[in-house]
Amino acid sequence: MKHLAILLLTCVTAYAQSAPQPPAIGNFVYIDQIGNFNTTTVIQTDSEQKRASVTSTGNNNTINVLQENTGNHTVNVQGLTGSNNVLNLIQSGTGNHELAIINLSGPNSNNTINSNQTGAGDKSFSIGLNGTNGASVSVSQTIPVTDNGSMTIQCFSSCGSYSYIKN
Repeated sequence: MKHLAILLLTCVTAYAQSAPQPPAIGNFVYIDQIGNFNTTTVIQTDSEQKRASVTSTGNNNTINVLQENTGNHTVNVQGLTGSNNVLNLIQSGTGNHELAIINLSGPNSNNTINSNQTGAGDKSFSIGLNGTNGASVSVSQTIPVTDNGSMTIQCFSSCGSYSYIKN
């Protein structure tokens, strides 16, 4: 008897479009990603308000969010569970920048978070990691008018590395 194994790999790229009618003015994208070895990319580049909300469950996933140009920029990552995940979150241009990574429930192992907020405007971030091992977190803010940030990290055994750079 012969067996045929099928392997299905998925790559998701989401491009947000301007909302067609009020009250939702701007670019809004909501992604609920479940599974392993996925790459999710969100690119928002216009002069409207930008908001990306991502929920991710699984291992070895990569989430890339790029928000640039004018208008307010908001990224929310919720419910990230799993190991060896990478988040690259870039907000550049004028307008307020807000990053929130919340309710990260463990166990999480060896996850990497890179955040870069540049350009004129207020910048804020809030990162909460619960039940993590070996995470790497780097947040950089350049030219903040007003900056506000917090990291709350609860580790099981090995915390990993964390940095906040303000220029």
